[in-house]
Amino acid sequence: MDIFFSYLIYFIVFSISLAIILLASRLKSSSSKLPPGRKGWPIIGESLEFAFAASMGNPERFIKDRMNKYSPEVFQTSLFGENMAVMCGDAGNKFLFSNEDKLVTTWWPNFMKKILYFPTLNIDNPSTPNLLKPPTALHEFL
Repeated sequence: MDIFFSYLIYFIVFSISLAIILLASRLKSSSSKLPPGRKGWPIIGESLEFAFAASMGNPERFIKDRMNKYSPEVFQTSLFGENMAVMCGDAGNKFLFSNEDKLVTTWWPNFMKKILYFPTLNIDNPSTPNLLKPPTALHEFL
């Protein structure tokens, strides 16, 4: 009888703490200032839907569907394991190109860095280029 009550207390404490954690995560996610949209499945995101639209010869359909569904100005998605915001329209382009290297930075997804060869300049000594080794996966394809 004593063991039963101890398990019951553990179960009640676990249930209450799980409910508090779920409630706190919902309140946190609803109060954040993110654009409308969804990220899809973890890691995969909406990559399969984008790949399907691209295989049909119309990758713009993926963007247009989300513009109609969420917002014609900006929406969020997850492609190839990277969370991103997609800006559409004139206002988004003006914001993007007028604030380059101020509020918005250029980046490449990690899978692109692994596959492609990106020569970069060394920040400490700009006169000597710091060339990265070409990825070994690239040699397998060549």
